[in-house]
Formats: sequence, structure tokens, C-alpha cells
Amino acid sequence: MIVTWEAVLPTHRNGNITGYTVYYRAVSGHIVNTNELMIKVNASVTKLEVYNLEEYVTYNVSVSASTSVGEGPRSKGVLEKTAEASEY
Repeated sequence: MIVTWEAVLPTHRNGNITGYTVYYRAVSGHIVNTNELMIKVNASVTKLEVYNLEEYVTYNVSVSASTSVGEGPRSKGVLEKTAEASEY
């Protein structure tokens, strides 16, 4: 699954962005994961490919930005369904 987001606009920042956190968890399919997973990336990244997901499962995905002060609010969650597993 590929997750993309827009960089936080300067007018909406509370300091310099130091990184982003992508949150995701399964919400349908044969697995429903109550544990949320996260991946942290640096501030220059606005696209992330998430690997090792179950095929044909819907995931709830959200992103937050961080500064030296801490983490900001998360984006509204987006539902994304995975396709058939690739062979790589």
C-alpha cells in the first residue's frame, strides 16, 4: 500500500516539521487488528510504501506531523483496501 500526503503548510505549523508518523490498522477482512501500527519518517518524506500487509484487507490510515515540541493532530483516517499480494 502506498500512502501519500501533502507537507504541512507554513501557516499551519507550530515550528519546523521534524518528521511524520503514518498510523495504520486493519479494520476488515479476515483479520481485524486492534493494535495500531506506525512508521516514522523524516520531514522530507511525503510518500511511503507499507509492506507485509494482508491481501484484500481494508486498513484505516492516518498521518501526523511532529516538531521539536511534539506530535500534532492526526489527519482524518482514510480507508484503503489492499489488492492481491505481489510476488516480490
